[in-house]
Amino acid sequence: MRVVILGNGLAGTISGKTIRELDSAADIIICGEEKYPYYPRPNLIDFLAGLIPLEKVFAFAEGWAERQRLQIQLGVRATAIDPSGPAVEFEDGRRLTADYLVLATGACPATPPLPGLDKDGIFTIRTLEDVLELLEAIKSGPEVVILGGGLLGLELARALRMRGVERLSVVEVFNRLLPRQLDETGAGLLQTSLEKTGIKFFIGQEAAEILGEGRVTGVRLKDGQTIPAGVVIIAAGG
Repeated sequence: MRVVILGNGLAGTISGKTIRELDSAADIIICGEEKYPYYPRPNLIDFLAGLIPLEKVFAFAEGWAERQRLQIQLGVRATAIDPSGPAVEFEDGRRLTADYLVLATGACPATPPLPGLDKDGIFTIRTLEDVLELLEAIKSGPEVVILGGGLLGLELARALRMRGVERLSVVEVFNRLLPRQLDETGAGLLQTSLEKTGIKFFIGQEAAEILGEGRVTGVRLKDGQTIPAGVVIIAAGG
């Protein structure tokens, strides 16, 4: 029996591990678009903050997949699925047939419909590659603006402050931080605490446009204010 799993995140990796436990003879192939083996995504925040080294980001030690007899194909992108096979076609022209096909590809970051998102210096944070590119971008000490004051936005803000980013702003469209988790009193206490660490907040404000020619230079808010920025992180979506 051959099982092909698309996606080497949590669902794909644990699916492969579980199938192996149930069938010691199965041919199990896990295909992932990322070039890195599975890692828990919460580890990305700790790595960004400098709390753990790169090798601690990954869930399993080197050689784990081989010991489980899982074939891991990294850096491959599926372009089509033939359900009659079933079979998968890849960007490099390969076609892989299977007895069973598991789709565990996960989701993509949501981005708001905002003019200027095509500029250099704009990030969404979902993958290890995203974090590595962000770490490279902040080496020059740019002003950083995070769009979104929810859980991800505040985790990123805290991590960046721990990495030494000094000029850091968070824009939140609702009238308080963590609007889905906290009431006004709790959100106010949280904001005061975070402001003491050097983070600047624009509460009840909405981004209207990312400014810059080719590379981001700032964020214009709908009330007309402009926040200078060399890096913009999208942590809010629809």
